[in-house]
Amino acid sequence: MLQRMLSIAVNGFIVVMTAVALVMTITGWGIGPDPGVLTIGPGWGNLRYFTVLSNILSGVASAIYLACVLRAGGLHAGVPAAGGQGVSSAVSVLKLAGTVSVTLTFLTVVVLFKAMWGIEGLFQGPNLWFHLVLPLAAIACFCFLDVDAHVRLRDAFAATIPMVLYSIGYYANILVNGLGTPPHSNDWYGFASWGLEWAPVVFAVMFAATLLPALCLVGLHRLCAQGRG
Repeated sequence: MLQRMLSIAVNGFIVVMTAVALVMTITGWGIGPDPGVLTIGPGWGNLRYFTVLSNILSGVASAIYLACVLRAGGLHAGVPAAGGQGVSSAVSVLKLAGTVSVTLTFLTVVVLFKAMWGIEGLFQGPNLWFHLVLPLAAIACFCFLDVDAHVRLRDAFAATIPMVLYSIGYYANILVNGLGTPPHSNDWYGFASWGLEWAPVVFAVMFAATLLPALCLVGLHRLCAQGRG
């Protein structure tokens, strides 16, 4: 019951703070005079970034998961029978997909942008929430607290779908509208810096960088579930 209570609290925290950080991003509230290199300043244009979209997905997944748990009885919810109310396999996979997406965001920022490139401004304003706090909260919640989520190892492949769809849209935009020029470049992540002929290689690397954490998250979630059993 304690884990379910903490799950409800943390999922609620993710939902609320995702909404707050999104408002900060769009309106500029709390960003300050220097928005940081990974944002384009206040406005809806920030919705083009995987950082923002992945956190929105995680927030929506947490909201749906939370609604399912509360509908099934909240702290006293049990594992529903097949076809019954509760957290369905589809909602569980959605929760996994949201967690995997923000995990990719977190790893990209910490390993690539911060450790390798030394970029500043990664944890200022809404970036603090989108890059660090909310991803870590989502990872901890899914692995250790979401007792009503039930995923299989093969669900890790389904969890890569958001990244795949984003990559397709990213390259499709470049093919249709061209690369553009800064500050209005259509290659804001630099994935086409080596030429579009390298797109399959970049995609393969991104897919592997998404699938591996997905497999780890599923494995850790299932390991903790067995420990509870």
